[in-house]
Amino acid sequence: MNRGMALTLAAICATALAQRSIEDLNQLEGFATLLKKGQIPAVFKPQFVSAEEATLPDDAWIIGVSDGDNAKAYSINLLNRHEIVNDFIGEKPIATTW
Repeated sequence: MNRGMALTLAAICATALAQRSIEDLNQLEGFATLLKKGQIPAVFKPQFVSAEEATLPDDAWIIGVSDGDNAKAYSINLLNRHEIVNDFIGEKPIATTW
């Protein structure tokens, strides 16, 4: 895909999204607002253990982040309850979302 096509596609998507609201989804069968915007607490100071100390099952899903020198893993089980972790990899701020 060339740059012009990508920009056109992005503009079409942005226009479509601007014309929709959460109320539109609530009118569809099977959709409902369970929590209002901002009610899922983010994690701001995650605590980590070494891979050897972790008690996750071998088949647990994680999101891994690395900058080449540092690496961290975020449990999908944790992210299912919080959806976002604000953290640092080295000195770089990152947001890990699910």
